[in-house]
Amino acid sequence: MRSFEQALNWMEELQKFGIKPGLERMNWMLDRLGNPQRRLKFIHLAGTNGKGSTLQYLNGVLKVAGYQVGVFTSPAIDTFTSRIQVNGESISDEVFVELVQQVKPLVEELEQSEWGSPTEFEVTTILALLYFATKSYPDFVLWETGLGGRLDSTNVVTPLVSVITNIGLDHTDILGSTKEAIAAEKAGIIKNGFPVITAETDPKALTVLQNVASAKKAPLYQLGEEFTFERTTTDFSELIEKFEFKGPFRNYSDLQIGMIGKHQADNAALAVMVLEVLRQYFAVHFELEQLKQGLANARWPGRLEILHNNPHIILDGAHNIGGVEALRDALQERFAQNKIIVLFSALRDKDVKGMIERLAPLCDEVYITDIEHSRAADPVEIETLFRVTNPKLSVHTILDWREALDVWLRSQNDGQSVFLATGSLYLISKIRAALLKMFL
Repeated sequence: MRSFEQALNWMEELQKFGIKPGLERMNWMLDRLGNPQRRLKFIHLAGTNGKGSTLQYLNGVLKVAGYQVGVFTSPAIDTFTSRIQVNGESISDEVFVELVQQVKPLVEELEQSEWGSPTEFEVTTILALLYFATKSYPDFVLWETGLGGRLDSTNVVTPLVSVITNIGLDHTDILGSTKEAIAAEKAGIIKNGFPVITAETDPKALTVLQNVASAKKAPLYQLGEEFTFERTTTDFSELIEKFEFKGPFRNYSDLQIGMIGKHQADNAALAVMVLEVLRQYFAVHFELEQLKQGLANARWPGRLEILHNNPHIILDGAHNIGGVEALRDALQERFAQNKIIVLFSALRDKDVKGMIERLAPLCDEVYITDIEHSRAADPVEIETLFRVTNPKLSVHTILDWREALDVWLRSQNDGQSVFLATGSLYLISKIRAALLKMFL
């Protein structure tokens, strides 16, 4: 295996093994590799929504403060290797191939064991750990869970801080059908004696997090208790958010972020609390101006991302109820007077009906397409849901996403419309590259 294409094809072949919760395969591979994770300092992030945005606020501040920051996220919006970065630079094709060659014999050996072959995500996690521990040596690694927490492939580390953004009903077939059950899974990343920080406010979910933190003697910092924030945005024509932060160690005013929506202020306040804990307990240093600059500079592709103005072209990977509600609220605040033209696709294992019920009342026109994914929802069923939810809607189904993208962009281009692509990160991943070629 000498070329990047060969290495990537081999990784993609592992997709056939799907999702296999459990840490046995991860621990076996890490033992064989000398446990590279023990050489690194992690901030571990879990939660239904907001993980990636919170991670990027942390990334922005730590980089401005002079630290080397490793990042592991999923899924990939740009390229496969963009999931593994240090200071914004993806792992190189050459190093990727080298590490795949190192790991491949272990994967083949593991295939013959009682646990069977590791999944693509497990192998990607191993590659990230090897890259950070043996090639790039970052000061900190921002480590995002893939699914849940307790049995997620990333849960093989002992982080300085565990972060649980929020608890929502997603992946209920794997994580459980109640917030309490899902909270228990995500609380699995809490480690003995190490701080945990959360923005969750639902009493039932919070009780689960509190009980786990107490049992593990992990200091718990809760939004609304140990720290609070006040959103101070007044001019919604500006595509920024402003807020003030109050915490147990210090307060901050006049903070600003470039990602819009009340939910982004939640995420940013959560990130500030994480930074405060890192400063207080682990001597992480940053100046006030570095905090402000890092927050303001943070961006996260495909999350209420305004790719173009006049007309507004917005990409948002909302793919569950919580994500769509946050998107809906942001649209009502800033684009209530605009015509909303939507390009939509979703996966069938999501609450597609619930998503559409919340989105359809805001829409003026909808284009439905297929994302060429094995778990894609039936476009015909999606069209029916939109028509039933909002009979006044103009709804079109165009199966080829490339054709749908072209027709969507040519519809009602009066400069005042908002073109919104949403429903699936897989859709956003496909169309974002095409749109960047058009407009950049």
